[in-house]
Amino acid sequence: MIKNREFKSCVIFIALLLFWGCASLPRPEEMKAQAAGYQLPKLPDEGKALVYVVRPSTDYGFAVLHVYIDNKEPASEVGNTKGSQYISFNITPGEHTILSKGENWSEIKVSAKAGDIIFIKQETAMPILSGARNKLLSLQDYEGKYYLKTLSLNTVTYGNQYYGSKESPAASAAPVIPKGGAAAVAAPVSATGTPAMPSENQNILGITVGPTDGVRGVRILTVAPGSPCGNVLKPGDKIFVFDLMDPNGTRVGGAKVNANNFQAEVAKIQPGMTVQFLLDPRIFQ
Repeated sequence: MIKNREFKSCVIFIALLLFWGCASLPRPEEMKAQAAGYQLPKLPDEGKALVYVVRPSTDYGFAVLHVYIDNKEPASEVGNTKGSQYISFNITPGEHTILSKGENWSEIKVSAKAGDIIFIKQETAMPILSGARNKLLSLQDYEGKYYLKTLSLNTVTYGNQYYGSKESPAASAAPVIPKGGAAAVAAPVSATGTPAMPSENQNILGITVGPTDGVRGVRILTVAPGSPCGNVLKPGDKIFVFDLMDPNGTRVGGAKVNANNFQAEVAKIQPGMTVQFLLDPRIFQ
């Protein structure tokens, strides 16, 4: 029989409004004043244009948004962001499509000339299942600088330096990063020799996990700031079972979890549910 089970639970936040929200921002004159004199961290390379993709919001900040150019192929990914981050990349002059992938795809078309600096903003919204929904917006120069001066660079390195041209430097000089992100290239290994789940296995819980030393459960690797479970879970905890409760407290799902099924089970969690975890059970005969 099982005794001394330790149960913890957390409520997944449910938004009251489902449309794209707008944070209170200074008037354009104030934004221009704050951006005045700001020196950009990087300028376009010779004969290229430079794109800055900024993500100023911390809403759903743990969810990774992947950025592509011109198509949705893995080799076209140029970087990714979390909350309060930005990335930049050079493109060849001409017409291009910038795409952003979260729970949904969003895209925006740009027309670039050599020496141009283009600012694009990623807005986030409540997911339907997991991660974050997103939308791309074009920014004025002063708006881009206003946001950029408060953000940190995501330093994940991708294969190509230039994008949008067949004359780009050879991509074979560096590995192509798959959709899972940089951490998926060299996942850690557990004590049993079993490959761990990638550290970019972001989800609505705001945690990343790896396998335990045994066949059951998952071990928490990180708990992101803003995670709805941040007050009940910590790195090193082991989750063996979780139950899903609706807002009325009725059980609507749940499963025993391990490294193989964790992501699929988490994808079933809906905003508004309470998730009750079984952590580190002690089993006695």
